[in-house]
Amino acid sequence: MELAVKTLEGKAAGKATVDAGIFGLEEIRGDLLQRTVRWQLAKRQAGTHKTQERADVSVTTNTVDLRSPSCAKRTIADQNLA
Repeated sequence: MELAVKTLEGKAAGKATVDAGIFGLEEIRGDLLQRTVRWQLAKRQAGTHKTQERADVSVTTNTVDLRSPSCAKRTIADQNLA
């Protein structure tokens, strides 16, 4: 199988012979191509980033209100267990 070779300016520079078994595919499975590209990009990363630990994550700054009915039930149940 012969392919046309072009320069950076877009002019014809000649022809190249390539294997038709590799470069002559009509149907390319997109899912395999996507998996391969994602795998290559993941392997390129260094993996030296810092992950957040439990103390680094701020979920909420609210304190528990002991006067709320649901909290009162929990505290009474905890006192009965102790």
